[in-house]
Amino acid sequence: LLSIADRPSDLEGPRALPSFTSPTGTVPGPVDYIEVTFSEPINRSTFTADDIVSFTSPTGPIDTAGITVSPVGTGDTTFRFSFPGQSDPGDYALTIGPNIRDQATGLADGLGNLMDQNLNGRRGEVPADRYTARFTIGTPKPFDRDGPRVVSSSLSGTVVGPGSLTLTFNETIDPASFTI
Repeated sequence: LLSIADRPSDLEGPRALPSFTSPTGTVPGPVDYIEVTFSEPINRSTFTADDIVSFTSPTGPIDTAGITVSPVGTGDTTFRFSFPGQSDPGDYALTIGPNIRDQATGLADGLGNLMDQNLNGRRGEVPADRYTARFTIGTPKPFDRDGPRVVSSSLSGTVVGPGSLTLTFNETIDPASFTI
């Protein structure tokens, strides 16, 4: 029987905070890590690469055996998943949890609360308490090997006095890069 003093004070499970995950949205490749920040400090001993459920790319599953998980900074709230650089354009998704625990003490197993990603108070639910970090590698712009070239020109006025020269190029020109 637990006394009130022995009861855990932290009964909430940690959750990943999507607004603090990076990268997100469309980014240039290659990408070789994802950082995930949690709502509270994580018990490092319960968080390993084994907590990665899946990692998918535009071409299919990515082997998770080579992914390492390491804390970023000193607060045990942000963790980096490092993996071989990915550069294929398209959507990527890394799914983790829910057997990731916070640093709560006083629980019967002494390990902390399981994730509660959907905030319903039932910690460790599969798949509801898993978290998926998503990003997209954008299609790279084609490399311009030829550079701009003048496709037409016209001269107004006299060659000796005031006048203007109009040049038309085959592509958009950055005005800051153009000098006479």
